[in-house]
Amino acid sequence: MVYLAIPFVGLAVYVIYHGVGSAPGVLSAAYISAATATLTTVVLVVFGIPLASYLAHNDSRVSKTARLLIRLPLGIPPLVSGIMLLIAFGPYSVIGRLFGGRLVSSMAAIVLAQLFVEMPFVIEGTRSAFSALSSEVFEVSYLLEIPNWRRIVGVELPLSIKTVRTAVMMGWLRAFGEFGATVLVAYHPTSLPVLIFSQFSGTGLSSAVLPVATVLVVSTAAVAVVGRLATPSKLVLGISDRRGEANEGATGLRTIPAKTGDEVIEFEVSGRIGEFDLDVRVSSTGRSLSITGPSGAGKSMTLRSLAGLLPTVFKRLELGGVEHPKIAFVPQGQGLFDHLDVYAQMATSARWAGGIRDRREIERRVLAVADQVGIMALLSRSISTLSGGQRQRVALARALVSSPDLLILDEPFSALDRFERDRQIRFIRSLVIELNLYLVVVTHDITEAAYLSQSLAIIDKGRVTARGSVGDLLKDPGSVEVAQILGYENILPLVPRASGGFELADGASHESDSCASIVFKSSGHRIVAWEVRSEGVELGVNFDIGDGIVTMKAVCLILDAIDLGTYTTAIFSSKRQLNIELDLGETNQELAVGSVVEMRVELDPRTTSVLSKVGSVT
Repeated sequence: MVYLAIPFVGLAVYVIYHGVGSAPGVLSAAYISAATATLTTVVLVVFGIPLASYLAHNDSRVSKTARLLIRLPLGIPPLVSGIMLLIAFGPYSVIGRLFGGRLVSSMAAIVLAQLFVEMPFVIEGTRSAFSALSSEVFEVSYLLEIPNWRRIVGVELPLSIKTVRTAVMMGWLRAFGEFGATVLVAYHPTSLPVLIFSQFSGTGLSSAVLPVATVLVVSTAAVAVVGRLATPSKLVLGISDRRGEANEGATGLRTIPAKTGDEVIEFEVSGRIGEFDLDVRVSSTGRSLSITGPSGAGKSMTLRSLAGLLPTVFKRLELGGVEHPKIAFVPQGQGLFDHLDVYAQMATSARWAGGIRDRREIERRVLAVADQVGIMALLSRSISTLSGGQRQRVALARALVSSPDLLILDEPFSALDRFERDRQIRFIRSLVIELNLYLVVVTHDITEAAYLSQSLAIIDKGRVTARGSVGDLLKDPGSVEVAQILGYENILPLVPRASGGFELADGASHESDSCASIVFKSSGHRIVAWEVRSEGVELGVNFDIGDGIVTMKAVCLILDAIDLGTYTTAIFSSKRQLNIELDLGETNQELAVGSVVEMRVELDPRTTSVLSKVGSVT
């Protein structure tokens, strides 16, 4: 900072002692420089910002080549740029001859020189700002069917306005001060940098001070003006502020009609995305479907394909009796537009995704849905002031205001605390039932799946590995992999016992030794016998299976006990180093960690399965 201040202080001291002197033509030169820099900046704002948006959201070879070309002028000396421009636009070039050789030594030539050097600042700076925005913002605006130019000016630009203003400001200043290329292609008419050069080289320092001071004054004014630029987002998006004209009678309206037809969800998405192969085919009865699976299985990719965000992936979607279903998508991060208040978020959806043009009707629709979702008190609030649960409701309301046939939710509760998550689960369940919507939701939580959907599909490595109702899959997971995804606490490999029944396979070699696995939840079982044993007794776990009853006989070490109020979760260990987790009621008080117990437990048949190695239930 001190170093930067020294030249300015030096100039000020020089002016105080020697004055600014005089320089014929300084006003004309200032006008030429300011006018051409402004024209160049306007051209880049009008054409360069849309190009920056394209480059920010596209990673094709064409996009990469364009980014390289745009950056090159930053590393090219200005005089070299001027020579290149003379070759391209000079009086003897093909383009120059088309204009009769008049492109050089004109204001058009100054604009060409300024355009070449300013382009990297405006386009690359704006591209970087747009790239920093959440991809969900772009995806949601696309799904809301906002036209491209309105999306750029009404959504992307306001969200990154500070960075874009800086890019435009730097570009204007670079164009205003351009000398090296300009002096070769347009020595006349004289711009301020050329005037400074001619005055200094002709009569010395004293005659150059006035144009130098003019540069500083004009640049300061330009910085002040550009720093106040803003975009009229609501005007561009075709919406207005809430006027209160539709208040009367809005409360309690049910503007989203019930759908008719067979209750079935069928879809197919298949294709290759990068190195990932996706081939998901689902056919389920009912109006709601949950999708779960391990991380990286392709769940979110499936939803994005259904929503139309992956156009290269083949998609087939059928909702019983609904032709050309309208889809609303709420991404994991909600994709809210932080520069708009809650009312404007919903009004934008009603205007473009809902196709409503009349502003009174937009207001009526917004108020009706806001009342349904319970966010009437939030309509004037900005997004930054909302809690996680409130943001979730606003994102849901924005989706519903377009009257969709299918609502898609991608892990909607992942960012909420447990209390708020439980509230939102019950709220969305009742709302979806009330509005008679089709619902597809991705979740890692089986409880969420049970509350929100009638059917469950489990995806792994881009394929469906199991499907059915949540209850049926919990009773009969069909494979160890599915049991793991469903959250079974106990998944134990078994080997036959010489005296009958099964015992635990060795923990180090159970993959090759076991002939089956037993999977069971930690709760719901009946303790038949329980006895604390002395140390030195041999540890082991056996299972007797017959007539639909599985009995576990175990001598185990208590590794841990977690008091959860009405019950205690105990972790047991056998000699095979495979732990067993059981939820024990208040009657089981002797849970001293480190002690050995012998117990006989009748496992709940509703949450216990014995699976062969090929996955069939025995």
